Amino acid sequence: MDIKKIWENTLALIEGEVTFIAYQTWFLAMTPVSLTDTEFVFEVNDDFVKRTIDKKYLKLIQSAVAQAINRNVNIVTYIKGEKPVENKEEKSLTKEINDRTLRDQNGLTKKYRFDNFIVGESNKLAYKAAVAVSEMPGEAYNPLFLYGGVGLGKTHLMNAIGNEALANTKDLKIAYLSCETFMNQLIESIGKNKTAEFRSKYRELDFLLIDDIQFISEKTQTQEEFFHTFNELWLNNKQIIISSDRPPSEIKHLADRLVSRFQAGLVVDLKLPDFETRTAILQSKAESLNYEVPNEVIQYIAQNIKSNIRELEGVLNRVIFYSKIYSGNITIEMAENAIEDIIKMNKPKITVEYIQEIVAGYYEVTTDDLKSKTKTKKLATARQAAMYLCRKMLDINYKEIGKKFGNKDHSTVISAYNKIERLLDEDEDMKNTLLNLEKKINDQ
Repeated sequence: MDIKKIWENTLALIEGEVTFIAYQTWFLAMTPVSLTDTEFVFEVNDDFVKRTIDKKYLKLIQSAVAQAINRNVNIVTYIKGEKPVENKEEKSLTKEINDRTLRDQNGLTKKYRFDNFIVGESNKLAYKAAVAVSEMPGEAYNPLFLYGGVGLGKTHLMNAIGNEALANTKDLKIAYLSCETFMNQLIESIGKNKTAEFRSKYRELDFLLIDDIQFISEKTQTQEEFFHTFNELWLNNKQIIISSDRPPSEIKHLADRLVSRFQAGLVVDLKLPDFETRTAILQSKAESLNYEVPNEVIQYIAQNIKSNIRELEGVLNRVIFYSKIYSGNITIEMAENAIEDIIKMNKPKITVEYIQEIVAGYYEVTTDDLKSKTKTKKLATARQAAMYLCRKMLDINYKEIGKKFGNKDHSTVISAYNKIERLLDEDEDMKNTLLNLEKKINDQ
């Protein structure tokens, strides 16, 4: 089998392990050059790509190649036009092991600090709570429960709390870990008859930071152990910080007593960053990469990528990568070409739920309000507008729409549609409102 085919098979294994942006930006930039019994050599276009691959993806590539060819080989990358240098994998893996050993002492990542966390309206409350907890552990908010979607900064804030607390008091006992790690360590301790050691390890901490607590769902024994660990720490005024992708009340099959404990402190969410925050994040990222990106390009990315911080940074990396490939300055035209497919992929599918969300935001009500039986004038108008837009913009009947609005009868939806139709002929304000809403739904 030739090396191009081997690399194609390897890429098929890698594609499901990384984001679309990472796959397109880094792995498709690698050209296989030679394969020996001990090394698989690749050519890349510049040092930026080489450093990123060597630092972040070397082990992933090595593992995927091993699966593709049924043997282990070292991965070597070199810049086009230069000679391959001696393989540094052993050195880098040794450093990684040393780094991991250092991290294993408390699990914290030193690069996550308060001074490099971008604060905006979407995360201001969470940031202020995190700072307060780091300064007054066990007193300010205990527990502190942070929730929100992927890539919104929960991990950054949790690590920043731990790092700041250690900077203030060097001898603190801190542990940062995922809920899955907690569970796996518990299982291992049971198997080795070392549960007493496990309990001592976590119940004598000053700070316990647990990430992705939703993983505890349906894990009865883990919930039992965590409950007692939580109680021991809380009763001794030790600080507990927990993160999840949803609030405590929405974690399925979570014991009521844990829900109650989690809600006893401060529960705060991190929302999607607004335009200003996205712009600030991109500017900060460009500065950290020592790369000059025009403001108009920064704003173009911020305007079109709205999902989370990780994707924002990934898209910026892609734009920079494109500029290196084509050896040109970063321009709007180049940025448009670089991320055109990503923008298309990110454009949300228009659904009843999506229309409800847009209309609710416009009228400053909630989607639950739209589905309720409440009939204040403002809410009735918002509900009628949402029903009208669902009927106009989606290929679904009145009965289906009614079900999505709290199981309302189809006649209610027909009445709402007809009322808005009449208002469009009589009320210029309503006409403008509906036009704005429809544009907002299509442009998101």
